[in-house]
Amino acid sequence: MRTDMLKTPDRLELRGVGISSGTFGELLQGVLTNGKPFLVTLPINRYSKATFKPDLLSDTIEVHPSFKLKAKRLCERILVEHNLPLGGTLTVESTIPIGKGLASSSADLVAVSRAIESAYDFTMDINTLQRYLADIEPTDGVMYSSIVSYYHREAKLKDHIGPLPSLTIVSHDEGGEINTIEFNKRHQPYESSHKEEYDRLLKDLIHAIQEKDLKGIGEVTTRSAILHQTIAPKKTLYQMMKINEEVNGLGVVIAHSGTYIGVLLSQEDEGYYRKLKMAKERVCQLTGQVQVMHTITKEECPSGY
Repeated sequence: MRTDMLKTPDRLELRGVGISSGTFGELLQGVLTNGKPFLVTLPINRYSKATFKPDLLSDTIEVHPSFKLKAKRLCERILVEHNLPLGGTLTVESTIPIGKGLASSSADLVAVSRAIESAYDFTMDINTLQRYLADIEPTDGVMYSSIVSYYHREAKLKDHIGPLPSLTIVSHDEGGEINTIEFNKRHQPYESSHKEEYDRLLKDLIHAIQEKDLKGIGEVTTRSAILHQTIAPKKTLYQMMKINEEVNGLGVVIAHSGTYIGVLLSQEDEGYYRKLKMAKERVCQLTGQVQVMHTITKEECPSGY
């Protein structure tokens, strides 16, 4: 860390910017035979952006909007533990809906950490960041650039899996909001047979992603959605599965602790635009609204808004 920069007056004029993507729920989520809840990430083109402006004449953090208290808490923790000046202004902007299972809070927090790193020109160890996040709430693995399997309640990496092919999600929001912290406090009964199935599904998904087996990916996401009906049922799951069959999509995918559900399409399919048009029409007929999102890689993440 370049602490010498703090000695110069013009340091007051500098700022740091950090960006993180959200996720469309999860490709897979459940509990493994080791007893640990896990998920597999699905990064999408929805983002949180944090801007941090240090103020060496203050010892408090001013956050905008004021309800972003988790972001403020993380900011204060990082500054204290890295022996940095405690003052500044933190602004968080986001295109990720709140309380919908799209990792809005996780993206905010990762963006905040990156903004502080940018402002003070240092790189935080990812394990340190995960330790901070675990003290605040269960978190998705949005700090990683590739698809990962992740122990979200512990904020710990399980496996690096690799990049995902370019996919489109034709989706809708079933409504309401879900509090991630409260959701993860709920007792979620999983029989041993279900845990064994999640072990198999994770292996199948890893193989499908690494082999670019798109139908294989969709089979796992659909099965995960079906299994999750006993935990947090989606009202339109079976109608969306029917739409997927009609358009010959890859499968359905859900926000397991959220309110979104979608149909997966491959952008490399020669009939992509026809399938996209048909899927949008069918979902709109079903629900009266439709949203289209796309998977991303780190390289596609914007440098700013």
